Amino acid sequence: MSINVNKSLRRAKSLAHSGNLHGAAEIYHGILERFPGNKQARTELASLGLQSGKKGAASVGAPRELVFNAVKLYEAGRLKEALAQAKQLSSRYANDPMIDNFLGVVNSALGNAEAAVDCYTRAIDLKPDYAEVYRNLGVALQQLGRHSQAAEIYAKAIRLEPANAQAHYGLASALKETGEFEKAVTSYSRAIKLQPNYAAAYNNLGNTLQFLNRYHEAIRSFSRSVELDPVSAEAHANLGHVYSVLDRHEEAIASYTAALKYNPRFDDARAKLLHRQSLLCEWGSEGTRASLIAQLGLTKEVVEPFSMLAQDDDPQRQRQRARLYARKTFGQYRELSTLARPKDQLRRMKIGYFSADFHNHATMFLMAKMFEVHDSERFSIHAFSFAPDHDDTMGKRLQQTVDVFHDVRHLGEQAIAELARAEGIDIAVDLKGYTKRARTGIFAYRAAPVQISYLGYPGTMGMPSMDYLVADPVLIPENERTSYSENIIYLPHSYQVNDNERVISQNIPTRAEEGLPETGFVFCCFNNSYKITPREFDIWMRLLGRVPGSVLWLLDTGKTARENLRREAQQRGIDPQRLVMAQKLDLADHLARHCLADLFLDTFAYNAHTTASDALWAGLPVITRLGRSMAARVGASLLQAVNLPDLVTHSDEEYEQLALTLAANPERLADLRGRLADNRLSTPLFDTELFTRHLEQAYQQAYQRFCDGKAPATLFV
Repeated sequence: MSINVNKSLRRAKSLAHSGNLHGAAEIYHGILERFPGNKQARTELASLGLQSGKKGAASVGAPRELVFNAVKLYEAGRLKEALAQAKQLSSRYANDPMIDNFLGVVNSALGNAEAAVDCYTRAIDLKPDYAEVYRNLGVALQQLGRHSQAAEIYAKAIRLEPANAQAHYGLASALKETGEFEKAVTSYSRAIKLQPNYAAAYNNLGNTLQFLNRYHEAIRSFSRSVELDPVSAEAHANLGHVYSVLDRHEEAIASYTAALKYNPRFDDARAKLLHRQSLLCEWGSEGTRASLIAQLGLTKEVVEPFSMLAQDDDPQRQRQRARLYARKTFGQYRELSTLARPKDQLRRMKIGYFSADFHNHATMFLMAKMFEVHDSERFSIHAFSFAPDHDDTMGKRLQQTVDVFHDVRHLGEQAIAELARAEGIDIAVDLKGYTKRARTGIFAYRAAPVQISYLGYPGTMGMPSMDYLVADPVLIPENERTSYSENIIYLPHSYQVNDNERVISQNIPTRAEEGLPETGFVFCCFNNSYKITPREFDIWMRLLGRVPGSVLWLLDTGKTARENLRREAQQRGIDPQRLVMAQKLDLADHLARHCLADLFLDTFAYNAHTTASDALWAGLPVITRLGRSMAARVGASLLQAVNLPDLVTHSDEEYEQLALTLAANPERLADLRGRLADNRLSTPLFDTELFTRHLEQAYQQAYQRFCDGKAPATLFV
């Protein structure tokens, strides 16, 4: 049977004006059964003040025309005017639950979630079976971060209306936030079964599946959401996110491009698009790119901060991006109850390390030995892992080392914070920051009385709840301290821990096996491709042009990036075959092949971090250009700690000239190699035990301030 929606809407409004509310409700229900997404029918039905079912009227207090006027103001976005009218109606018709419901909706839209909860509670007192109010109350409770309570409220709404898709959707969203991901998947699936064209449910189902590392299912769910709502920029962007996790860069770029088509002001999608393009070395117009970078994420539209680290060496702008992102993303999170100061300060201090990288990952390659040499008499070490898999070599090594290993991959952020509190963690150390698979909300809830950001993210978090950031005097100089929202822990040498037992394979490949020419100078850079920009690439190509027979040895990050880099070389007058690509290898074999290179060339805005210490550990000199932001100063920090400060340059010209000088002077380069060989085990950079003692001193200083009732402050070890 066909239905003329506009004609039916007019008929229903006529019935409502004449006082036949039940007749109007019957028509609105008929429309919604056929067209569940019809906003006008849903709004008008709500305004009738009837139970969402087809029987049982609530008290009909306020004249319909007054209600309609207030609703129209709300629909027009004139929220403050709608609120004023709703308050007048509420004071005049105190026993009308529909008015309290509407007043709650307006308050919720204005961000007054506490006031909305009060309104919905009054409506329920007047009409305990008012199912729509329970759904709205659930939304307001979630705005306040009270997700467990919201789940209970949504469950009541479902008991009143078992076939209401929105109620199941609300329950799913609350369960997702409490970390009950499997239950959330079930509830989203029920919502979709009840309303097969529910695009938002498919979208959020995809988000939940990502938490469960079920990425291919997430792709199907996001794709279905896009089919149902092709103009949803959010759904396109979410599809881009999951493609990004799987390193399917071209598909991610297509999704972000679609998101921007439907919302050109979607800064986060644009920032992620720039990052994906950087991974493929698709640089585009330098002027256009620079203009975008100077604006992205600095006003109302926020961006995930990591995507901009390699694009912008301006620590003040990075702080602004992080602050805005943290406020929007975690602003509604509330710290759990205040943590009491310990009575027994002589007990072993409990340190909790939180990461998704407790497996064969750069973080573990650096930190593994540190976990093994922590002072077990003074510290109890807990690892909280939300890695998809931690049963490989490095994961097992960690599990055998720490006092307690917590597999929390299927818990929500609040649940993880609550677990840390239950375990009595004194200091929570975030090793992820804003990088892939981060669970930053753990620290917004405050997992421990002292919270420290370390290693995984080279920048400020912009979060009030992150107390400290571990650095060193080179990494964050005094004049840049205001660019970081955290208090700085200054270690005496480099901030970066290193494992001084990293194995270098004895199976050294030949130059031919690595695709290198038998003779000629080998410049190399094993950084990820997104760190390479036209700025340093121009210098590298000039070096190849001025050093006959030389080659540039780069990490192979895929066919598209490889082709783009070679095309860029050709455009600069360099034979593309002089770019040699290194295939990814196990760490020991990768370290071994460094002996085939002559000089490591660092990138600028985002230096080599682990890749630089890999090179130095393997005996390969690294030259760097000192930047302003934390990510752009790591190379200098490492070289200072290994007593090779003469390899730190301060301008593009100095960097280029030093590289050229070393390529032309084998004796000077040999002297550098000799100094590096002598310094490797006699300087602080590769002294794991010394580093660990310094970090432990920092932990004790930070925790003592908490015990003494003092606020966090800059600390020097």
